[in-house]
Amino acid sequence: MTTIKTSVEAVKHLAIAPDGTWMATAGSDRMDLWDAQGRRLAPTLETPSFVGGLAMAPDGEWVAAVHWDGGIA
Repeated sequence: MTTIKTSVEAVKHLAIAPDGTWMATAGSDRMDLWDAQGRRLAPTLETPSFVGGLAMAPDGEWVAAVHWDGGIA
């Protein structure tokens, strides 16, 4: 089992690619992308408002974050 350290904030949302090779985590106003070994794939993505949920594409090519202000990133 791999432990991923994200930030001082709790992970509130998780989306895992169907093939299990990468995942996205989100806290209140940030999103992080990780490989299956727990290595960060990209710099932390700060979001304009609280993340209300994550959705992974069925083919695992992208992930979307839905924000409480109605925006999608």
